[in-house]
Amino acid sequence: MVQRARLVTRSGQKTLSETGLACPTLDALKPDGKGGRGLRLGSRTAGTRLEIEPTIGADGKTIDLAVELEHHFSPPTFRPEPPAGAGKTAGFISPVPEFHFAKVSTNTTVRSGMTRLVGLWKTDDPAVGKPGDLMQAAFITVHKVTPETDPKK
Repeated sequence: MVQRARLVTRSGQKTLSETGLACPTLDALKPDGKGGRGLRLGSRTAGTRLEIEPTIGADGKTIDLAVELEHHFSPPTFRPEPPAGAGKTAGFISPVPEFHFAKVSTNTTVRSGMTRLVGLWKTDDPAVGKPGDLMQAAFITVHKVTPETDPKK
């Protein structure tokens, strides 16, 4: 599988690309103020999340790049469990999602046009066999774009 994202930002400004499906989560039971408990719902995206923050060096040629990547290599699976804070006497069971992902956080220095390996990981996707049967990698290519060189204008 090959995914590609094009992000444009300014030096010193973070930018984020997030693709995938929102997966509802049941975070916990919380007191509702009336002596009972209410549900606290949340959401998490299962897909690919890429955040970058480039800083152009003082020489104007190098780019210091902070990269955070989270990639879900298989859909979440669900296991039945009482909600957090409910104990074993909740009276109901809720499907709790288990996310299967790799997370990489790194900093690197590049020049415009260079490609770098961001991360390499083994998957635990049961659809492809036993854990570790498949490896995935993420690469990033950086281009310094000026108004004169921007192909989108």
